[in-house]
Parts: sequence; C-alpha cells; structure tokens
Amino acid sequence: MIMASKALLATHPNPTEEEIREGLKDNICRCTGYVQIFEAVQQAGEWLQNPRAAARWKPTIGALGTPAVLVDGALSVQGRLPYADDIYKPNMLFGAIRWSDHPYAKILLIDVSEAKAAPGVVRVVGAADVPG
Repeated sequence: MIMASKALLATHPNPTEEEIREGLKDNICRCTGYVQIFEAVQQAGEWLQNPRAAARWKPTIGALGTPAVLVDGALSVQGRLPYADDIYKPNMLFGAIRWSDHPYAKILLIDVSEAKAAPGVVRVVGAADVPG
C-alpha cells in the first residue's frame, strides 16, 4: 500500500479520489473501508508539496471517537522502527514451536525428553503450562 501510494504521488502529486482508487486498485486491505487510506494519501500529497505543514502536524490522542493515529508511523514507513526480530537484550531467550508432522491426527503421546536434553534449551513449554 505504501509503495503504491508513493508511486502514485510521484506521478500525481495532488491526486483526486478517483486517481487514488485507480493507483491502489491492486492492493487489498481487510482492515479498513479505505476511506482513511484515501485521506492519508491525499494528506501525504499535500505534505509533499508543503513540508512545513507536515512539520507542524502532531498526533491526536484522546478519548473514544478521537481518530486513531499511528504515532510511530513515520518511523515505520521509513524502515527505522525496530521489529521484534531486531531487538536483542542481554541473556535473552528465544523460543521455537514444533509443529506436528501430521495435519490431522489424534495425539497419543508427546515425548519432550530429547528437546529438554538439547544443548541450550532452558525450558520446554507445553499445553499444561498455558492457562486456559
């Protein structure tokens, strides 16, 4: 969505809603009705033409009914927002999931003795360890 919007704004700096619809037609998003996306693309076009207006923008954070704003959106689209995979802490542990080799089967026994004995393994977590 972001790359398509950037390409659209490169050729249509002040796009109409119809141009935005056409420019984003190959992008599918199930999380919205696209209204906010169209408004964001129009806003981005305005800010590209007037960077001082963008610099004055501040996120609105408030009660129910206040438009939601991704406060770290700029970092995200610039590729500077760290993802969980980018974070390393001293003595940090890593987890792994072992999926079944069989897509449909009755589980009779789960033997975790080899996993517990593997080098570096601190703990094996199973269904009994998860409340609910």
